[in-house]
Amino acid sequence: AIDTLVNAPFDYVMENMGGLAAPEDDKEPNENLMKGKIAHKVVELLVNKNDTEVYTLGEIKSRFEKEYDALFEKAMEAEKESAAFLNLPENKNMLTVFKEELYQSITKLFGIISNHGLNPVRCEYEVTAKFAPFDNPHGYVDMLLEDQNRNLVIIDLKWSTGDEYKDGIKKGKAYQLYMYKHAVEKQEEKKVAWYAYYLFPEMELYTEPAGVTPKWKEWIEKRKNRLEQLDKGIIEPVVKKSNRDKYPKHI
Repeated sequence: AIDTLVNAPFDYVMENMGGLAAPEDDKEPNENLMKGKIAHKVVELLVNKNDTEVYTLGEIKSRFEKEYDALFEKAMEAEKESAAFLNLPENKNMLTVFKEELYQSITKLFGIISNHGLNPVRCEYEVTAKFAPFDNPHGYVDMLLEDQNRNLVIIDLKWSTGDEYKDGIKKGKAYQLYMYKHAVEKQEEKKVAWYAYYLFPEMELYTEPAGVTPKWKEWIEKRKNRLEQLDKGIIEPVVKKSNRDKYPKHI
């Protein structure tokens, strides 16, 4: 049982072995989840030109200003479940407000990216490089960027209004981001200079404060204990492993 779970995609293992949330596929649809899927898709359409190339920051800003309505519709077409929820008659006003909020939030996001001197490398960047203790990791980084020193930067996008992410990263408990850092550094053989959460509704970027030490060892020990409990039948998995879509599990 332990081998099976250790070799599971790390988004699944992380969420269940770390005592965090269950994968989105097993959650009931909710407003934040549906908005988040559309928001992620719009950003992906803005950044990724094709399977290997990305648009420049100048091209992204120009396309966003000229093509936002079309990009939003493409995102709605691609994320049919979310679109169906947002298009319900009772959600008409909410959809109108959401579309404007998303426009303002993405404008702020790329302003922050520009101010930090970053350039996009990839949206939905796939990572599979092995790193201890994960023998078969698999996940997708929302935004991978590069700074002026050619170091990498990770930004994880969340449609959330709670304190979970900003409090977690302040306390060194942004486990998801720290796992992405390990995987990306191993795969790219380059340093990840920093990582952050961007909360769409708040239009704010939250980074790990200087001097904070990520509680990685604490999380690994917690995960080890959970795996041992599962193997002994003391506890059951939170959810069954489910088929995942293109996106990572945004917990």
